Amino acid sequence: MKDEVSGKNSSDPSVSGEITLSEGRFYMLMHYYPQAEPISAIRPVISLLSFDSLSDAFEQIKLYLLRDCAEKEKIDSLSEMLLKAAETKSAADIEAAVDFYNKISGVNNANMPAIDRAGSPADIMSSQILLGVMGNKRVRIKHPVLKALMDIKKFDEKNQQHLRMAEKFLNQILR
Repeated sequence: MKDEVSGKNSSDPSVSGEITLSEGRFYMLMHYYPQAEPISAIRPVISLLSFDSLSDAFEQIKLYLLRDCAEKEKIDSLSEMLLKAAETKSAADIEAAVDFYNKISGVNNANMPAIDRAGSPADIMSSQILLGVMGNKRVRIKHPVLKALMDIKKFDEKNQQHLRMAEKFLNQILR
């Protein structure tokens, strides 16, 4: 896994810093909700992982994220789904594998954060969590063009200006 912060390989998805988006990479936007915060102040902890390929991403899920899961049958089933998705690269197979992973992770687990979106920069920027964060007044004022692109589904990962706007936004909200 390549850390988008320093460009170094890392096996720890909790590394934070500057985000760089590029076409052709596979990303996973992950999140969980901290238990200690009062409900009125609760915000998701969001992280973005970057990989050279879909296969690398799924290998990382098996090696790093599932190490805390003790249910062997579920891990075996997920491994099969991940292998099928990596082979077919079908959006439906990827979504099925992500959904099954989220069922195993328990959605609100800091050790196994849920996957909100997986795929290209355009896939990541269509995340409901990101759209929700952008609905916040402070963020909306700082990123009106990016929000408009996302609202009308015209974010283009081949457009460097769109990628740079997305990077600035992600650097602001990831924690």
